[in-house]
Amino acid sequence: MISNNEFWPVLTFAVVTTSWFTFAAVFLAFLTRRKAPATPERKREPASILGIVLQGVSYAMVWSVPRPRFTPIAGFGKFLKSPRPFWLSFWPSVRFGSYQPQFAPSANSGV
Repeated sequence: MISNNEFWPVLTFAVVTTSWFTFAAVFLAFLTRRKAPATPERKREPASILGIVLQGVSYAMVWSVPRPRFTPIAGFGKFLKSPRPFWLSFWPSVRFGSYQPQFAPSANSGV
């Protein structure tokens, strides 16, 4: 039996191309719609401008550091094998009270 493996690349190409055409149609529909009446501009909070500048500086710091191409961003192998990911996601719910264990079935549980 001869296997033809060209199905998945062609299907992927068709889905991606269809997605791009759909995106372009929706984008053009939003560009051609009528504009809402203009509202007077509100006064901006100075802290919001500081936040935008801080985000820009942080993006510049992160993306300016070169790294080898096609390498993992971080080595998560050892991290995922340890109990730390579970503990780091579980501890805030315990600490801030959103986790409330129920050791015995309650009257409303239907058990």
